[in-house]
Amino acid sequence: MGNQVVVGGNDPGGLHVFDKNNPKQARKISLNRADIPMGIVDAGGGKIYVGAYNPTGARLYLVNLSTGQYSTVKKWTHELYLRSMAMHEGTLFFTTGGAARVFMLENGSVKELDQAGVEGASLGYSIAASDKWVVVGTEPNGTVAVYDRAAGSIPLLVRKVQIPGVQTIDSMTISDGFAYFTARSDGDLYSLNLDDPASTPQWQGQPLEVEEYRSIQVVDGQLIAVGGSGAVVTANVNEGVLSDVVATPLMDMDSPGEVWGQETAAQGITHFDDKLISFGHWNMTVTDPETGDYQNARVPGEVKTTTKANGLLYLGIYPAARIYTLAPGSTNVEFLASIPGEQMRPRAITTNATDTDVIVSTRPAYGRFGGNITVFDAFTGELKRQLVKPFGNDTPTALVATSDALYVGTENYGEAVALPKSQAGKARVARMGVDATSGPVWSIIPVSGANQITSLVLTEKGKSQWLVGTTDNGYVFIVDPSTGNVKHRQRVGSHADNLSIVDGRAILRVDSHLYEGDIGLSEVFLFKISDGVMRLLDRAPRTDRSITTIEVGSGRANALHAYDLKTSAQARRIGGKDRFDVAINASRTGFGKSDNVIITNYLAYADQATAIPLSKMLNAPILLTGSGDLDQRTLSEVKRLGASSATIVGGPPSVSETVVNQLRNVGLTVKRMDGKDRFEVAVSVAKEIERLGGGKPQNIYVATGLIYSDAVIAAPAAAHHDGVVVFTADDHMPLFTREYLGSRSDTPITSVGLWADTAVKRSGFATRTLSGKNRFEVATQVARTDFPNAEHAYMANGMAYADAVVASSLASVQDAPVLLDRASPLDRATSSYLSSAKQNRIVVTMVGGPPSLSVSNQLAIRLMVN
Repeated sequence: MGNQVVVGGNDPGGLHVFDKNNPKQARKISLNRADIPMGIVDAGGGKIYVGAYNPTGARLYLVNLSTGQYSTVKKWTHELYLRSMAMHEGTLFFTTGGAARVFMLENGSVKELDQAGVEGASLGYSIAASDKWVVVGTEPNGTVAVYDRAAGSIPLLVRKVQIPGVQTIDSMTISDGFAYFTARSDGDLYSLNLDDPASTPQWQGQPLEVEEYRSIQVVDGQLIAVGGSGAVVTANVNEGVLSDVVATPLMDMDSPGEVWGQETAAQGITHFDDKLISFGHWNMTVTDPETGDYQNARVPGEVKTTTKANGLLYLGIYPAARIYTLAPGSTNVEFLASIPGEQMRPRAITTNATDTDVIVSTRPAYGRFGGNITVFDAFTGELKRQLVKPFGNDTPTALVATSDALYVGTENYGEAVALPKSQAGKARVARMGVDATSGPVWSIIPVSGANQITSLVLTEKGKSQWLVGTTDNGYVFIVDPSTGNVKHRQRVGSHADNLSIVDGRAILRVDSHLYEGDIGLSEVFLFKISDGVMRLLDRAPRTDRSITTIEVGSGRANALHAYDLKTSAQARRIGGKDRFDVAINASRTGFGKSDNVIITNYLAYADQATAIPLSKMLNAPILLTGSGDLDQRTLSEVKRLGASSATIVGGPPSVSETVVNQLRNVGLTVKRMDGKDRFEVAVSVAKEIERLGGGKPQNIYVATGLIYSDAVIAAPAAAHHDGVVVFTADDHMPLFTREYLGSRSDTPITSVGLWADTAVKRSGFATRTLSGKNRFEVATQVARTDFPNAEHAYMANGMAYADAVVASSLASVQDAPVLLDRASPLDRATSSYLSSAKQNRIVVTMVGGPPSLSVSNQLAIRLMVN
């Protein structure tokens, strides 16, 4: 086109026009924002034809390069791609994709050629024309269709040849009665004698493994082909035979020329062998993160997904749908396996729990629906099994393998044709048999309206495992992996993806920005780390809390960033309409299943506080009951937990035999820990903890049993330090407590609060004292002293013992301190503690509804510590 070079960009609707005399001053012609130019030919007179992909239908444009104005020649409804174009003597020939079709534009009229030539294909991928012939190459059935232009006004289909083992005819040209074309998956060169109807395609070699060629032409007896990896292939041409075939990477040429523009869309990033590896088109860059030294190497395609196992990096590569491995210290990838069928784009890859199998999910060829899951031997590449379209028209996009299951997230997507509206917005999460040995055990739609599960991880919350995922419509969701029940879903933006759990913290992209935060069972709290537009991220091995990201460049190279995650204290809430609900919600937050439960009277705070170290020993929640009858909500929670054993703390006046029988009637064995008063009950529980632990406690914490605040503050510390809690009667030492302390004189004693300190010292025992002017100071003193590196704390109203006991129970299971405060505002002691604790990235869980701990307190904590 004279001195102008026109390039179709992957940015929305972009044509970039370069002047050969001043290439740095490129100008842009904008088409429809949804367009992606796929083909360009010279229309003459300073105009070009542009074929474009558009999600609402392919477009053919006529563009005036001087003015930038354009007109729509034709728009399609069902075909989304206008993939390839060829102009010869004023007639334009072109192909579409969705269902492959072939057209010609002559004298302003669009006519269709015989569709039988491309029948069964989803794309007319390449086309060439001469004065006598029109030749079309297809995908995914690797067919060459030959049309005779001399047969009439519309070229006549005279031959159709399918090449065994070939999926795609990439690019083609015609010279002296021969068609020359490139073919994938292997990147082979072929020739075909068009004048001999009995001829078959002749293999002419494989210059580069699995190359995708973007253009091919014959100039002055020499074939020139340009590959997607930036390599140029040249060969001498003589009546369909190629000789002296040479492939030269662009950067290895003596005079590669200057760079006019560059692509900034990285394909992937990962850490392996103490190196940072980033992937592009048919290329990877291996960088030493300490020195910045790097090495470029070719890979046979676009790396779409990776996983690490057996000391190797496994790579899923498009468009050949193959699995390769990379060994430490090497930049040469090794072929492992090919994915059979019309599958082209690996979407996710993982290994099974024993790392003996590689499991990969794939998206099909353009115009097809329904992806497969394929399992290979991780060492030999032997095909073990393939599940064909296990989710119908959906494609598996996320895989999590465990020792007893394979968890899968899907997408509703058609590569070149939109999925029917009735099937859209229904992305699923499913549990399949281990190593994909069987279809879905359960399958759910976790978020209505989501077209894609963009990421899926298995993590621990409390003592249970949960599936956590993200969606393309901006949700984070949590699913019980055993049942498929959705525990929580919360919208965090318009699009969320790239979720990973780093040292217990959630790292993800939200609307292309990097976020960190906590994903709880009842709330998701995130905050932005960077304003940059992040394309990819990966956990870095430098520290437990390091990640590396690629930030999308604007007219420049992508930028690499490394982050050490150190921030983010948070405030989240566990509430309920009454103390029974709060205890149940706390149980649901901390426990998926539990063999044991502890039952106490909802008014007996001393029994509840005594039971807290026992709850940690048994890994059991504390649930509440009335004295005469078991609350039905509590009974339902016992059943949900799947408990087989119940420990009742308190005598029959607190928890009656009726409650015992109700528990036995649902199949539980019941044991009671009691005494004539709270002091004897506490000693009884302490001795039970000793029995379960196989010896005397490591520490004894003493608090007054007549004021609940000191008791609930002491209990998590006792649990954290393998101890027990016993009580004084304010500054008086009860006989049971005195005898217990005396019989364990070699065990360290900690007095929590001034009342206990006075009673212990009067009785002649040595003690460490943790105290303060009020209960708020006592709580923060214990937190600072006994939990110096706490990353989690539970907070309750210091004037409402029911919530405080529940908070204390949860804190003990999580090895966390309990904080007490008023409804509003935050006490100075609490504020001071949280300000200093933010360096530990502390998460604060507030137990109780807004009347107990105000929303303003919750917001104040978030703002103060972040």
